[in-house]
Amino acid sequence: MSNAVRNLPQLTLENLHLLDGGKLKRQFKLAIGRVLENISEFPVRNGKPETREINIKVIVAPTIKKTKRPIEGPYGVQEVEVPEISGLVVKAVIKDKLPIFESGNVICKVELVNGRLRDATFNPENSSNPDQMSLLDDLDDALDGEDDSEE
Repeated sequence: MSNAVRNLPQLTLENLHLLDGGKLKRQFKLAIGRVLENISEFPVRNGKPETREINIKVIVAPTIKKTKRPIEGPYGVQEVEVPEISGLVVKAVIKDKLPIFESGNVICKVELVNGRLRDATFNPENSSNPDQMSLLDDLDDALDGEDDSEE
């Protein structure tokens, strides 16, 4: 049956989204989502807009079958194996390139048991001092103290 009769899609840019049961289309949507999320979180770096990339690479390799053909040579006709293209194997790769996120250093308070680390805690409001209380903690403590004195 020919491709025209079966109505198979041609390998074109317009039909790439159909490759591998539509997985390429889904992965591209995910990559776009990651890029949009990253731009929303970090629209500028060092005061300048930073580009993000989504690359789609299409890899095409021939499949080869060997057929024997009679070839006229200096010693007469000989059967020679000749490589023939029997089809193509197509693969698409989506790769996005987002700026690397690197957090600042966060100082952690550790709990040691018999010289071994057991736990590490940090202050999400002050990355350089895990022991510093926030104003809200002070207010909570003050309010808790008032409640205790009323009892």
